[in-house]
Amino acid sequence: MQTRERTTDNPRYITAPAPAVAALVLAGVLVLLGACSTAVRRSGREFTLASYNVHNLFDDRTDGSEFAGYRPESDGWGAVEFHTKAERTAEALRKVGAGTLPDIVALQEIENEHALGVLLREYLPRSGSRWFVMPPASGSSFRVAAVSRFEIRSARVHSLYYLTHPLRDVLELEIDIDGRHMTLFVNHWPSKRGGAELSAPLRDFTAAAVARRVSVTQQPGGAAAVVVAGDFNMEPAEFAPEWQRLGLHNPWDTQDFPGSYHFRGSWSRIDSIFLSDAAQRGTFELVSFSVIHSNGFLDRHGAPRVWRPGTSGGYSDHLPLLARLRVAH
Repeated sequence: MQTRERTTDNPRYITAPAPAVAALVLAGVLVLLGACSTAVRRSGREFTLASYNVHNLFDDRTDGSEFAGYRPESDGWGAVEFHTKAERTAEALRKVGAGTLPDIVALQEIENEHALGVLLREYLPRSGSRWFVMPPASGSSFRVAAVSRFEIRSARVHSLYYLTHPLRDVLELEIDIDGRHMTLFVNHWPSKRGGAELSAPLRDFTAAAVARRVSVTQQPGGAAAVVVAGDFNMEPAEFAPEWQRLGLHNPWDTQDFPGSYHFRGSWSRIDSIFLSDAAQRGTFELVSFSVIHSNGFLDRHGAPRVWRPGTSGGYSDHLPLLARLRVAH
């Protein structure tokens, strides 16, 4: 069995006056959308970090990799549906941040840089976020992305392949928060579509690749502030022992709410925000962690309220997660 991964780092940055959004594929490596490079200074104060699978934010352009139901030429998905979905996504993100976009957001299921640009430029134009990162096209129907008020000092894209099967890219970002460094990994691991057992090797391979990078980041001394966020399509108990040995804190352990994803009558905790010791009781301190399930995120049956064309409400089939942290004195 052969598996491989390709890592690319040291991308150039693009800047543009806010609220304009610039986008460019850099040598097939990274799409970075940015604004002015002034870091936000909030010493000793709280900030928020959210992770949210927004559920299929496809644009109104045909790329050939769209899911059924989202193909502009054959499914009736067009500008009205795309912009309504973007508007609903923006509303959800403002609710997560209690009226404003959280300071750092790890996003999953954004089709491309055009969809991300419309979301930020047209529906979150005064969010205060100055840095936006997305990997380039890789054959997947959608990608991960990160949005931050704080300066992203460096970015790295991990392109993963299992045999000849490309997996979704993992973003690794170094973020400057009041002169303190946080390494953020943004993830969307392979789903269990086709069967949990059959697809398990894909998730295990992705988990091993991320674990290796977390281990490298933690050396020497294990004192780095690392956050690993996203949709893992795995319950915490399903992770292999090598992941458990990383010593990452799982704030779900403090939660009574049953999960962030509801499927066939059952809740699961497949979305997570894992934190190293330094990220939750060292360089930064974890103040609170919550799964956002009030204020319109659930339907009358108590499941995530999904927006679909022709409906007036709802957002995603996942619930967003929010970690509130503090810069340690």
